Amino acid sequence: MLKIFRKIRQKFLQQNRISSYLAYAVGEIILVVIGILIALSINNWNETRKQQEEERKYLYALRTDFETAKQSFSVILGAVEEQLDHNEQFLTIITGTEKNISTDSLVGMLRKSFIDVPFGVQVTSYTDLLNSGKLGILQSEELRRALTQFEVTNALANSYAEKA
Repeated sequence: MLKIFRKIRQKFLQQNRISSYLAYAVGEIILVVIGILIALSINNWNETRKQQEEERKYLYALRTDFETAKQSFSVILGAVEEQLDHNEQFLTIITGTEKNISTDSLVGMLRKSFIDVPFGVQVTSYTDLLNSGKLGILQSEELRRALTQFEVTNALANSYAEKA
């Protein structure tokens, strides 16, 4: 291809057709510019595709993390409800309503009443998004706000659990 262009250029110069040569040169420059624009367009398309793929991966990871968190919260809720039941039984005993209770049962209720129930979950994909500075990769503004609100709520719950 380059040989063909070189021959055409030399032919124009040998025949002293400067205007034809200039038209040829302008055409060649335009072709180079068009080639560069096509390459930039392909590069932009590829970068957009990579970002969308990365967003999909993060969304899948977030979904998985929050499903795990939901299961953890269900377990925590069950433990707290059980603890509440034991506390109510203990209150019934110490108010004197129930007289026939063994010491072992009383000690067992006390132990179950004061079990430390861990609270809070780790959403590693969200932490990764924050630490990498890629939170902006998520297209949904509403999702970004909800994730930020979750982080604040989770931090408050963890600090409350540490104080208790």
